[in-house]
Amino acid sequence: MLQRAFMTWLKNNIKKPNAISSGRIKQSADDKYLVVNKLDRSNPLDHDGVAGNYTAFFQLDAYAKRKEDAQDIIEEARQKLNGFSGYFGDYKISGAEISNERPDYHDEEKLYREQFDIKIPY
Repeated sequence: MLQRAFMTWLKNNIKKPNAISSGRIKQSADDKYLVVNKLDRSNPLDHDGVAGNYTAFFQLDAYAKRKEDAQDIIEEARQKLNGFSGYFGDYKISGAEISNERPDYHDEEKLYREQFDIKIPY
């Protein structure tokens, strides 16, 4: 499953957050984490008339108590993922593309959030 391979790649390559998870991580005194959610927009694509290629969409959210920490986390992810071609496990990725970058602040949780969507053709 691509999502599992993507999560493994993130955990091995993104070093700034204290944790990376799919779903919300319980807050602690040292909150700096990355949350990955699969967006329900995957559709089969035709490339040069050959069916069987797919595109997965994910949203990455960096949370931190300090705005600078959230920005550092999302910037590291953006630099390593935008335009990425290579492998997530056994899945050959051809040109990941980042869009919809946006900042946010969760007043109730007292956390800064930086996020983006990523399109991963495989």
